[in-house]
Amino acid sequence: MYVVEFVRDISRFHKHGLLRRFCALPFMRIEVVVCCGVAIAILLFIFTLSYRGFCFSGGRLLSDSEYFAAAINQIIQRDEEQLISYNQSKISFYIVHVLKYADADEFQRQNPQCCKIVPHNVGDAGPYTSFFQRLFGYAAKIVSITYLVRSTDDTGGQKSTLKAEQFAVTNCGRAWR
Repeated sequence: MYVVEFVRDISRFHKHGLLRRFCALPFMRIEVVVCCGVAIAILLFIFTLSYRGFCFSGGRLLSDSEYFAAAINQIIQRDEEQLISYNQSKISFYIVHVLKYADADEFQRQNPQCCKIVPHNVGDAGPYTSFFQRLFGYAAKIVSITYLVRSTDDTGGQKSTLKAEQFAVTNCGRAWR
């Protein structure tokens, strides 16, 4: 008796095309799940590349020397530098007009061993970068640069002061502080 009713229900589903629709639903759900899974996997792959420093417009990872060059270019374009003077009981900040380096090659000749890659958000030197800045390519590496600031003193003589700075550099080589 139950078998007869089951067969009758199946034939009614088939007659009105409901069986085809009913059976298609699970397959459609699987396709949606697979498509969503593939889209998520692609996004994860892209964000992983970006987090690791991949420059999408250049189609490659930058070398350490390219990160150094970006930070050096920021420094050699400046007309002024802010320096800090430590005395017995006070700290003074002052601005000097710099004697510019001719180019990045001169900067590196005058400041050998100036540059290194340092971990993100370690120490007080900054800049401080967030997880999202790294994820979206705004802070691929942190470059620390120690160099001589060349300036003139009050008498017109040349003076050099050692300064250390850190820059965040984007995936495609733009330095910022």
